[in-house]
Amino acid sequence: MPPGTPPPPANPKLDGALNQLIEADKRGESESFTRQRNIDFVNGMVRVAIYAAAGQLDAVANMTAKVGSIETISQDLNAVGALVPITSLTKLADEKSVSSIKLAVKPVPTNYKDNSKSTEDDLV
Repeated sequence: MPPGTPPPPANPKLDGALNQLIEADKRGESESFTRQRNIDFVNGMVRVAIYAAAGQLDAVANMTAKVGSIETISQDLNAVGALVPITSLTKLADEKSVSSIKLAVKPVPTNYKDNSKSTEDDLV
């Protein structure tokens, strides 16, 4: 993009970091971008949650499977968790069956203890 050229408009179905990642990828900077922001990035693919429009979860899952690797399907969230190529994000977001695409939330480790089995040593 020549200096002074405004960036293309962001896709409203993609979260801000994904729109920025697409632009970084166009500049050949996807690896440094994902590393700096601690984004899950594996072999050119990013871990995302793809939220389906009402009644469209199966369609979103089928479409996602064609371009990426499905990790989870959540009926409760009406979403597919997957690794997809950066180059497929805009195409997926443009589908009517997709309501939004966000970076996948990383699990947070906890030191959970079941308090119903507490012993005196646990209380110290």
